[in-house]
Amino acid sequence: MSIEQRLERQLYKTKPGSLLADFFRFSDTASFILLFWLMEPLWLSCFKFALHRFGFDEGLVRESVLFIAASLPLLWFLIRIKRFEFKQYRFALIIFGIAILTFAVTYALHPEYDYFFFREDYGLLRVFRPDCAIYGLLFFGLFDDPKKLWNVVFKYAWVNFFYLLLVDFVPYLRDGYFTGVGQQGEELHLSYDLTFGYSMLLPLFVFWVAFFNEKSKRRYLYLAASLVSLFMILFYGSRGAALLIVVYAIVFYLNRIINAEKSKRPKMIVALIVALVIIALFGNDLLSFIRAPFAALGIESRTLEVAAEGEFANSNGRFYMWGLILDAVKENGIFGAGVFADRPIIFPFHYVGFCHNIILELTVCFGIIGIIITILLMVQFFRMSVFCKDAGWRDLFIIYFAIACQLMTSMSFWYQIEFWAALAITHIYFTKLRARGEDKLWRYPKRKETTDGNE
Repeated sequence: MSIEQRLERQLYKTKPGSLLADFFRFSDTASFILLFWLMEPLWLSCFKFALHRFGFDEGLVRESVLFIAASLPLLWFLIRIKRFEFKQYRFALIIFGIAILTFAVTYALHPEYDYFFFREDYGLLRVFRPDCAIYGLLFFGLFDDPKKLWNVVFKYAWVNFFYLLLVDFVPYLRDGYFTGVGQQGEELHLSYDLTFGYSMLLPLFVFWVAFFNEKSKRRYLYLAASLVSLFMILFYGSRGAALLIVVYAIVFYLNRIINAEKSKRPKMIVALIVALVIIALFGNDLLSFIRAPFAALGIESRTLEVAAEGEFANSNGRFYMWGLILDAVKENGIFGAGVFADRPIIFPFHYVGFCHNIILELTVCFGIIGIIITILLMVQFFRMSVFCKDAGWRDLFIIYFAIACQLMTSMSFWYQIEFWAALAITHIYFTKLRARGEDKLWRYPKRKETTDGNE
């Protein structure tokens, strides 16, 4: 076993004691704050239920209570801020400042965006309310130890796993359908749920990493949980979620090849090639084989069905929307048309308004600056995916990066926690490298020491 593998297994080694006891054990303030923030959907649901019971289904009182409740993790961070060094949250403050300034300038130049800035579901509140995605940059960025961050993510994966089963899947079993939203905002009854499938990806990837690195009997619990997650995604999630499993598997396995002992690499490469050939030649047959026993039980999978029929790449109108955005890019000029520039274009065709592609969104909004941001993100994410030598940071990044790839075909980066988490992890790792003078691409100039040895 290589030194890399021994270090990695030590990182994920589970401490003696019950899982429940481990769950309530926090090593530091950052761990408590992040888990508190990640679990907000759970306890905000409790607040909403209580407000409903008291008759506050809408109005200022309801919104004020929910905003205050959503602010609790941030308030706790501000109360305990002296426990952190400024460098731990400096990057987040810079990005927050840039984001606020960008929205302000855009609104001054484009008052016609008024509706999209202040709409209830996808407006400014969805960006800047303290329970929203961009705060992941702050709360993930508070960590300097991947083991502590892994412990939080591992705990949250279990909470999220059971929350999704109880809150989303059990109602599906009761009602016979998931409640979705159509392109014009109408309620739909569906056999699958996009959000359910994408949300189940985190438990799947976390449990898989835990199974791979755990050597006690608990690893079989993690394997069982990962298989349940996989089943839920394939049979009750969307095609996009299933595609991200492939993305994760490829990046995960390539990293194993790169970091394996040299003597084992040829066998691993051959195994990868053989697997790809089998999938290419017999992919449809394999899908039919997987579907058959479940179909006999009356359990159908839309994802496996469209894949077997060769309709997996159907764009569902995305190509048309992307064409509209490309036309707008040509008309908007070199600096784009500001934040939410895609909303007025897409809204007549889909009520969410965003263009379902992060590259096009950045480009139509910020022009040449958006292209530069895209290139920088691609370079840093590629370096982190392939060349990161720290097992802890690497595994965490791959999990969040794979889920963030959803942004290539869905969502907006303003609303996706995984994107901001991946960005935070990348920043932490390369900041550490630069501090040690080991980042070959981006270097900080070394400061000269004085004669008494102080800088």
